[in-house]
Amino acid sequence: MKILSPLSFLLLFSALFSSNHTSAQQSANTSLVNQFVQEVYANCPEYQDDLRIERGLDCLQRTIIHTVDINQYPECPLLSTASRKNKCNPTMDYSESNFSPETFNPLKYQFQYNSSTPSYFRVDGTNYIIEIRPKN
Repeated sequence: MKILSPLSFLLLFSALFSSNHTSAQQSANTSLVNQFVQEVYANCPEYQDDLRIERGLDCLQRTIIHTVDINQYPECPLLSTASRKNKCNPTMDYSESNFSPETFNPLKYQFQYNSSTPSYFRVDGTNYIIEIRPKN
């Protein structure tokens, strides 16, 4: 399999998601921000504050879940390869066997929300691609 350079990878996905491509998309569920923050910081109540909720909300608003054919973009990194947060909740469940865009908690992962470029992860074995949009 040919490995794409970071620039080629970025151009590929930019073309995909900025065109009139027939993919569905939705934002992460911002109404669950409090629940998501509590799950990630379960054993660290000092992190369950307004600042974390505000940051979490910003991250959720920049997390977009696309639905594309499972055979498209095989070069997209898998969600299972993303770094995970587990300092405050080492028993957190990362299983995505019953993945649902409505209940997906992106705050469980160390996504690069401060990057100047978008990043993408395919949910293993599904037709979902998660896009992390850069901060404007």
